Amino acid sequence: MTITVKRIAAAECLPKRFEYEVPEGTSVRELIHMLSEEYSPELRSELLKESEIADGILIMHNGLSLYQPDVSLDDRLRDGDAVFFTTMVYGG
Repeated sequence: MTITVKRIAAAECLPKRFEYEVPEGTSVRELIHMLSEEYSPELRSELLKESEIADGILIMHNGLSLYQPDVSLDDRLRDGDAVFFTTMVYGG
């Protein structure tokens, strides 16, 4: 199945936007591991700290932040889904 991966200011080893083929049932966490194997081993440690999202990183699945209670790294991707990686923006 095909998903769209986008990034801004994080995961610089990845193209800014690209289509990526993943097996049925792949989770967001597994996607990060797959991208790390293909693009850069450092990608995993940039985006994940142990089993959680790394400090200062924002990951979204279909427009929903993975920090929301009903969305997680273990959510399964479906054909046509979008995953977005960026850094947190702080300030006021």
